[in-house]
Amino acid sequence: MRYLPLLCLIFISFSCSKDKFDSSDPKNGQTTELFVDHFYSTDNNNIYLWSDRNPSPLSLREFLDREIGYTYKVKAKVYVPDVAPQDGPDKWFVLEQVLSKEKYTGKDRFEISLQIHSVLARGLAFRKLDGKFIYSGSYELKPMNQDIAGQMEQILSLAEKLHNNGEYSAKARVRALVTHDPENPDKGYIVQQLLTANL
Repeated sequence: MRYLPLLCLIFISFSCSKDKFDSSDPKNGQTTELFVDHFYSTDNNNIYLWSDRNPSPLSLREFLDREIGYTYKVKAKVYVPDVAPQDGPDKWFVLEQVLSKEKYTGKDRFEISLQIHSVLARGLAFRKLDGKFIYSGSYELKPMNQDIAGQMEQILSLAEKLHNNGEYSAKARVRALVTHDPENPDKGYIVQQLLTANL
């Protein structure tokens, strides 16, 4: 009987270690806290482990209320479907709870990709709709001046080639330095500079 407390302690320690999140081998149902940065890019969701700010090993889904221009601390759970998709990852995070939300007040420029990065599609990630440049289906790209607007129009003229020619699309580089739009901080970027290569 005198060893019973020790056995209980060992059992509890083993149970906790089994449930503890391991970023190198996430298990179904494990939970952890994530840091969600203030901007989104088609090649980077900018989601990091809260504990050490290393990039998240999994994507985060079901965060439909995420707004650019804000940083978040969230609790997320590892989800492993019974049947893994043939055209995607075999596990990902699902949102459990938003723990905090803070408005980003920085003025620094940051870089986003203007291309689609997907095994199922390629091409440009922005288009023109009702006289506005729309990025990733929902964010407005506002050119800083007419020169940049003209450059964006020129890039859009290559949309069909980038979509249809896989070799050309793979070599092309279309990126932008942007800031948050102060008039539309949660739904828009101001394009300060375009960064292109191999077009």
